[in-house]
Amino acid sequence: MADHTELYQQIGQVLVDELTDEWESVEVVCYMVTIVTEFRGTIVRPNGERASVSLPVAQLFLLFEELREVTYEPGKGAWFTATFRMDATGRFSVDFDYDSKPDLRPEPLDETWLDDLEQYPRDPELIPAWMPRPVG
Repeated sequence: MADHTELYQQIGQVLVDELTDEWESVEVVCYMVTIVTEFRGTIVRPNGERASVSLPVAQLFLLFEELREVTYEPGKGAWFTATFRMDATGRFSVDFDYDSKPDLRPEPLDETWLDDLEQYPRDPELIPAWMPRPVG
């Protein structure tokens, strides 16, 4: 299993290899709960215009799934949203949101959230109020 730094580099390389338009920066937002995943990509062109961009979802899914695994913290849980930003020089930043409800469409079923909690356990006080809780 790769470490998070190696995964960041791999994600960046996938984006460089796949983005055909000229761009100054790219942002990839990954929403993930178990295998329920959605990606949204935006580039900023050299003229400053922002545009949605098609992403290589199959490649990114495997990388972000592994990233979720290696960044999991026992008790705290796993992130639901990861935002990867990179400029054309290769500088990047990554932000993780462990608490906000991810903007998945359609919204996952309660059992999907519960499966996620089983896979990535959280201390009871760290389960967000909006998230279904296990019974018992």
